[in-house]
Amino acid sequence: MRDRMKTSPSTAGGKENMPTSGAELQDRFVLWPLGIGLAMLTVFGLLYGFLFPLAGLMFVFMLVTLLIAAVVGLVLAFTSAWRRQWRRATSAIALSAYITAMSIYPGTFLRPFTFVGVWAHFLCVYNIYQAEVMATPQDKGPRMARFLQGTFAMFELYVVYDEADHLASLSHRGVGECNNDLSHLRGHYYACLESEL
Repeated sequence: MRDRMKTSPSTAGGKENMPTSGAELQDRFVLWPLGIGLAMLTVFGLLYGFLFPLAGLMFVFMLVTLLIAAVVGLVLAFTSAWRRQWRRATSAIALSAYITAMSIYPGTFLRPFTFVGVWAHFLCVYNIYQAEVMATPQDKGPRMARFLQGTFAMFELYVVYDEADHLASLSHRGVGECNNDLSHLRGHYYACLESEL
């Protein structure tokens, strides 16, 4: 009995090493802002492909929302660091840094999501486009067809059929026509974003 009673304080001492304060128990990586951000970007990409004018409006809304989230992230990082919640602080700093970078270089960060949206819409209407292209005579050389997806402000989004694949020699930014963005979709089809800027 005495031996057992002697070992009990050591057991209790072991428990003293466990985190007991609420601040320490709450120190974990914050992942929900990442989930919300990815969901917003996915919705934006689908709107870009299917409802291009609405995508422009959502971009403005999303940019304002994300900038507010960046400020909130900085406040959360400061308060978490003050409470020595280093994991929460690291998550908040990473979130703010990502949002800031995306605000400065939106094309780089948004392009994968917009391409998915354009690609999904293209698959839905591919047979319609192909039928129109096949109905075009070939007596004047390689066929070229442009299908307008939508307009917003000074931007116009097209799907271009370029049988000669002249567009393939351009960079993803494009020159002349497709002066804002250019992506290869399938075969002779390309997604083309033009602007008057």
